[in-house]
Amino acid sequence: MTKWWLMLAGCTVLMGQAWAGDPTQPPAGERSAVAVQAGALTLQGVIWGRRPLAIVNGVTLHAGDRWRNLRVIRIERNRVLLDVDGQRRWLSVNAMRIRRNQR
Repeated sequence: MTKWWLMLAGCTVLMGQAWAGDPTQPPAGERSAVAVQAGALTLQGVIWGRRPLAIVNGVTLHAGDRWRNLRVIRIERNRVLLDVDGQRRWLSVNAMRIRRNQR
């Protein structure tokens, strides 16, 4: 009977960690309230789909989301329109060509 309780407790702990959120981000209570400077923003990627996502400075955002002092207005295939402290700014993904090895 004790083994079952230990297994149940272990599974509960593991499942709680899985639902805890993004492990790359600090816990909600520890997030910094520091504002993002407009020049320090980098669009790292766009995940296109039914509800596109933009990855800005390592944070995944949908259109309409707010993060620190910015708001995502529009997401396109290779760029994102942001409102940073009341000023609109486009961020673009740095396009990189990948060439196949010629043999």
